[in-house]
Amino acid sequence: MSQFGGLFSAAFVQNLVDQQLRPGAVIYFNCPFTTPEKDKFLVVATCEPDFLVLVINSEINNFISNNPELLACQVDVPQIDHGFLNHDSIVDCVQTHLAFDLTEVKDQIVANYAHHFRGRLQDYCIRNVIEAIENSPTMEPRMIRVIKQALESQLP
Repeated sequence: MSQFGGLFSAAFVQNLVDQQLRPGAVIYFNCPFTTPEKDKFLVVATCEPDFLVLVINSEINNFISNNPELLACQVDVPQIDHGFLNHDSIVDCVQTHLAFDLTEVKDQIVANYAHHFRGRLQDYCIRNVIEAIENSPTMEPRMIRVIKQALESQLP
């Protein structure tokens, strides 16, 4: 059961997760694709047809810093506008990751909502992510369209 304990029914928490786990949401999960494997903040890029995420990093690595084309695909996420962060961070829009099963992610969030679900990117950051993804030299055009459409669907 979630940290909500007896306050809310499991069905209520499941409904909350179903409503909030959408493109632009920020979650916190262990990432088997990082070296070393570690917990990371992730931006939900799409839920359908695949559950894709973008990684939020604390800093930009040297390889990306030295490559202007990749550097243009990094989006600043100021901590002041995103209270779930401990410091200013960066969304890496060079590539997405298909490392999680959506059903398993939802189950883990229901089981421990406060640990795994952290919030949502501000609209201006989502717009910046869309722009950065459009400039990604490594992402397939089809993926760019799918992610752009998913993120734009969450904007006013």
